[in-house]
Amino acid sequence: MPLDRRSRQSFDAHVDRRGQRGRSCLRGSEAMALFVKVARLEDLPPRTGMMVVGPCDKPMALFNVGGEVFAINAVCPHRGGPLANGRLDGHIVACPWHGWTFDVRTGQPDHGGGHCVTAYAVTVARSDIYVGWIKP
Repeated sequence: MPLDRRSRQSFDAHVDRRGQRGRSCLRGSEAMALFVKVARLEDLPPRTGMMVVGPCDKPMALFNVGGEVFAINAVCPHRGGPLANGRLDGHIVACPWHGWTFDVRTGQPDHGGGHCVTAYAVTVARSDIYVGWIKP
């Protein structure tokens, strides 16, 4: 998803070009503006997922659905299953442990009454995948 002018300025000002981990977590609007390079597009073929470490050392599950990249919390709220290893069917990922399902675009369950996971902002620039903080 391309960035608008304001987001691009924020991205350029806050992106972690070194890819270093272990830095302290930012708070408030600074955390929302931070994007961290987590992977290259060629590392994430279509219809696959992978676990990455995002801003503030947060584990995230990254998914490629038809060339569009999405990020959600890496841990299933049911029993802590690794969502990045789940089966991806369209925009729906199923936890490999007990089958709980989530929409990778929003983190919402694909059925009524279920728990959700957090969805994160993602952008791709020059084949590099960057993940930001919580998707608005």
